[in-house]
Amino acid sequence: MSDASLSAFLGSTQVSSLKHVTGTILQICVADDRLDDALLKLQDNNIHSLPCWDKEKGEYCGILSVLDIASFFAHKCNKDVSSEKMEAFTVRDVLKWRAGEYFLPVPEDTSVKDAITILFNLHRVPLVNPETN
Repeated sequence: MSDASLSAFLGSTQVSSLKHVTGTILQICVADDRLDDALLKLQDNNIHSLPCWDKEKGEYCGILSVLDIASFFAHKCNKDVSSEKMEAFTVRDVLKWRAGEYFLPVPEDTSVKDAITILFNLHRVPLVNPETN
């Protein structure tokens, strides 16, 4: 396949046509969920990150990863993580701590080419259905 053919394919193919390849069922967390509950959801579903939903604003507000949680506790608790400390924090606490991180959900009808371009600058890019959020 030539570079021009590949570029044309990626530019005309929507990301939504690829999402069914993995067979993964979407898991999300709510910004006000306890951090230990979010961590269990990550563990139980064998995934590394979760899109986060803000009920108050009615929109996605970030992505929570295992690394975010570990970094948060390393910073906040000097690596002394007890179950009591974990129960005291919410997903929102981690998202606020990472406040400068860029978050850009993209619509399902985004071209694969545009999604790849975005991924050059961001670690993860969640897909959203604008009609159902």
